[in-house]
Amino acid sequence: MRSVIVCLLLFAVIIALSPANAEDFQPTMLKLSVYPAIQYNFDCSTLEIPVTVSGTPCSAIFLVFTKDMDRGIEATQNGYLGWHYVNGVDTCLYFSQPHQLDIGENIISWDGRDQDGIPVFNGVYTYYIWAYDNMSEKQQVCNFVKTYPYVKWKTDMAIQEVDEAGLPLANPFWYRAKERWIIGHDPLDEGGLIKSNIVLEDGWDWRGVPHVQSNDFDNFFISVGNGDEQVASIQKVKFVPGGDAEIDKDFGEEEPYAGFFKTVGGTSPGVVSDGTYLFTADDNKTTSNDPDSQFYIYDMDGFLIEEVDLSSWWSSGESYDAGGQMNGGPSYFYARGGFVFLNSNASCLVQMIDPMRYLDSGNSEDLIVWSNGNGDYVYDRNFEETAYKPWVCNDYNVPYYTYSIGSDRNYFSISTAWNSINTNSFGLLAPDGTGLGYFSYSIEGTGPKNGNFIIDSNTPYDGLYCDNLDNRKPNIEHQINEKGNGIFYIGHDSVKGIIDGSRDMFGQNRRFEFFAPVNNAMLTAGSISCFQYYAYFIDSVKIEFSSNGGVDWATFNPEKEMISRTAWRVPNIVSDDCYFRVSDANDPEFFKISGLFSIVSGDVTVNEDSPTTFTLSQNMPNPFNSITTIPFIVGKEGKVTITVYDVSGKKAVTLADGVFPAGNHSADWNAAAFASGVYFCRMEAAGFSETRKMTALK
Repeated sequence: MRSVIVCLLLFAVIIALSPANAEDFQPTMLKLSVYPAIQYNFDCSTLEIPVTVSGTPCSAIFLVFTKDMDRGIEATQNGYLGWHYVNGVDTCLYFSQPHQLDIGENIISWDGRDQDGIPVFNGVYTYYIWAYDNMSEKQQVCNFVKTYPYVKWKTDMAIQEVDEAGLPLANPFWYRAKERWIIGHDPLDEGGLIKSNIVLEDGWDWRGVPHVQSNDFDNFFISVGNGDEQVASIQKVKFVPGGDAEIDKDFGEEEPYAGFFKTVGGTSPGVVSDGTYLFTADDNKTTSNDPDSQFYIYDMDGFLIEEVDLSSWWSSGESYDAGGQMNGGPSYFYARGGFVFLNSNASCLVQMIDPMRYLDSGNSEDLIVWSNGNGDYVYDRNFEETAYKPWVCNDYNVPYYTYSIGSDRNYFSISTAWNSINTNSFGLLAPDGTGLGYFSYSIEGTGPKNGNFIIDSNTPYDGLYCDNLDNRKPNIEHQINEKGNGIFYIGHDSVKGIIDGSRDMFGQNRRFEFFAPVNNAMLTAGSISCFQYYAYFIDSVKIEFSSNGGVDWATFNPEKEMISRTAWRVPNIVSDDCYFRVSDANDPEFFKISGLFSIVSGDVTVNEDSPTTFTLSQNMPNPFNSITTIPFIVGKEGKVTITVYDVSGKKAVTLADGVFPAGNHSADWNAAAFASGVYFCRMEAAGFSETRKMTALK
């Protein structure tokens, strides 16, 4: 217990000292702002997409994707050499060349055509804008991380962005198994580096990325291997600042190990997790001439749940016969939103997988969401006309060398892209694995690039993190200049919205669309609810509320921006005749009235008319942005629990956990700190349970 207290105190001291130190790391963040919804007639006219940039200028890519078509997109392999595989994921129809955007207002244009120049059908689509700061010099984050050539720091480094409740950390921290650094601390103050020693049994060593326990940062999981025995496993460890880390002797089916698995070279990319399961893999890229690539799923107690054979993807007899390697990895891991990203420095392959979807269906085909291989020139191997081994994918002797992988919350993924003859910093793939190209940081040279990772959880430190090895001194000892050591920061952001081809009945461009409340909604007096609308081609709006069928109107928010989500406290009244009215602030005669909704008392009295059944209603609005209301009915006074889970089954937040009287109730969820995607709300009470699917859009 004392070691835990010491660890927490040290973390607290570092965080407390950070704001007071004038030399603390404070990044210049890049932020994009776009309209959540834009109307377009899909007539191949020029659509202008407004983009507001703050912080730094940037290089930006505009993309158009299908929307909500993922369930209808079956496993498909296409492209040159069959490079692109997609399975149950919305796909990219168009992406632009990079646009250079300045701070302030910008316009990106699109002519309504796909990548092949074919007009896109009228409908509703998702648009993305991905951007990074390509103009500013890297900002140093920490000077005390080894980044010497061939010491690939990303292979054993992880990042923690959210706290135990899933909310953004004010100061995220990166960590290895043996050390931690609070981001925001003075980069040149070594006191910000907290170290712990790990003592393993003889013959064992740790490798790859570790994973901190999501509800207890003192505990973490590491991948360990024994080269002599050619086996690997997972161990659970307690971080002890300034001392020896404590191995959990009760962890795993082979205490203190999870189940052992065979590795020819005793290697592994490490451990990642979705909060429900632990994931690891072997990595026999250079040590086995037989097909061998396995992915392992363990529960959080270290018991094997599933072993998945990935050799059909990562092993290649054709590569081996042509002079490459039989196995290509995977060598590096990254997890976000329940998905796991895989790549390797010895293969052209990059993948995004969904372990929970696979476990739910039992169908191995459901594991792979997308896969990018040789054929689109991003991360391709041996594609040059002069290549000695044409189009051999599993070959660690040729670039591009991809020593890391990371993803932002919109699932754009990046990997280092080192080729000693150019200045590329990283390669970029779209959320469906489409290759978008190679990109360079400002003042970049041809030296090694050993790591990139991303913080993107609405923290004060969101952005790209990388090394700066191009500033190393040119000698055989690879000494590092002051500005070449450690971790560095570059601004980054990605946003998305909707391009809507639908029209109202009058064919007008100027229009309103309501998302909440919906017809016959029931809100609880005194609760926090969400009023959400879209206003197309209107500069500002006026919002009014009526509780008597529209006879009287009260202005509760005089002017709002063109497109808005407004959280409001439901008035302490009871009425079955409530409406909202939204009007053009510059033209009050142009307005729209919402559907009828009711406000019920927050104090429900049990009487003969009290409900006798439990009900969990659909949240309102759905889909929603930031705030949604979840109505439920309690049939009999007693304990009720309302819990939200993400698609991986990990608990996101508990909204209610207590005794409720019989009657109508509601719970509000502010999901501003959570990623976009599908969530599940579950109500449990007196033997009753029911689950509803919810979709968060950002």
